[in-house]
Amino acid sequence: MKIFYVKIIVFLIVISLCACTKATPTDRNEAIEMLNINGQLDADSLEDSPHQSEPDSANDSEAELINSDDFDGIVILDEPLLTVTGFVTVAFEYKKQTGSASNQFAVWIVDSDGHMVKTLYATRYTANGGYLVRPDSIALWVEMSELESMPKFDVDAITGATPLGGKLSYVWDLTDTNGETVSPGIYTVYVEGTLRWKNYVIYTASIDINGVSSITIADAEFHYEASGIYSSLNNESIENEMIGSVIVNYMTDN
Repeated sequence: MKIFYVKIIVFLIVISLCACTKATPTDRNEAIEMLNINGQLDADSLEDSPHQSEPDSANDSEAELINSDDFDGIVILDEPLLTVTGFVTVAFEYKKQTGSASNQFAVWIVDSDGHMVKTLYATRYTANGGYLVRPDSIALWVEMSELESMPKFDVDAITGATPLGGKLSYVWDLTDTNGETVSPGIYTVYVEGTLRWKNYVIYTASIDINGVSSITIADAEFHYEASGIYSSLNNESIENEMIGSVIVNYMTDN
């Protein structure tokens, strides 16, 4: 019922415009188009109006667009695409551990669908085949990066020697593995560290690449598990300090 009254009001507005000597052709055409959207009137309905004039070509084209069955009476205007600019830094304190089966880590980016976007860094031992000897070495990254099928050139581009320790920082330039700039949206930063054998930590931080700078502290999830003759770590184990708090900083060019 409300829709019916709205249509009556719009019709009266059109009649008023057509009867008014000061109404311009554009005014009348816009009013006609309003009724066209509601399926109540077409341009021929006002052909007897004493002030009716021919619409210009631009208005005519607009009327055809609005009357298109594809729109079903609704005009949708495209919003301008947001241009992604800036970069993301992933920073943390690294403490190198003594002994074997430790000190392996990787840093990478995943999109909102869970697909790998880009690896920023992975320790060379694991990436160059160490995962075949120690399957527990940064196992999540090995799986998500599809390391087994990764070309050697790509492996070399993301790997490096195990750092000696200190503050580390890795930069994401907002591109994917193909060098294409990513679309705006939610992305997740991963930092995985093999603490000792089957014991590991995974840091995750969601960031909104939307043109607004932000700083995020990643959440940490520790996993402790015994491996053969080696006991599992615990909350008090010194290996927990291998990777300190991970800070993700999204900086725009604005």
